[in-house]
Amino acid sequence: MKNFFKELFWFIVAIVLLSIIFSSPRFAEGSENPNAKILTPSETGIWVRVVDGDTFTLAGESIRIADIDAPELFSPKCDAEKRLAKLAKARLAQLLGNGTGIALERQAEPDRYGRTLATVLVNGSPIGATLVGEGLAAPWGGKRHGWCYSCP
Repeated sequence: MKNFFKELFWFIVAIVLLSIIFSSPRFAEGSENPNAKILTPSETGIWVRVVDGDTFTLAGESIRIADIDAPELFSPKCDAEKRLAKLAKARLAQLLGNGTGIALERQAEPDRYGRTLATVLVNGSPIGATLVGEGLAAPWGGKRHGWCYSCP
């Protein structure tokens, strides 16, 4: 009976390690090139989860949309910023949709939080520019944008 539990333990360890390897972004991409594009979920089974208006995870990799600043959802400075942050998150989710057609043009270095910085394209269109054009994000100017101009 002792050998059964020992073998079961190593079997579970092997399954966990294989699931980590096969779910890694580099395996999903099929490339060691950091600038390679990630294929769409419909083609690879990759899932997308939106965190806020400029951050999402794709196949477990945290992606920060480069060159934009969206309102903060988790530490807003005022109610107006929080409302706009919710709108930005919902719009990003809408733009990413079910993940079909997502491509990343990664920058060489991650941001200070370890997230991948990338220009994100959906069906060839940069979604950062869409968010800026709709007033749900601002171009990144080296510091955070003030979203509380409408607050007293």
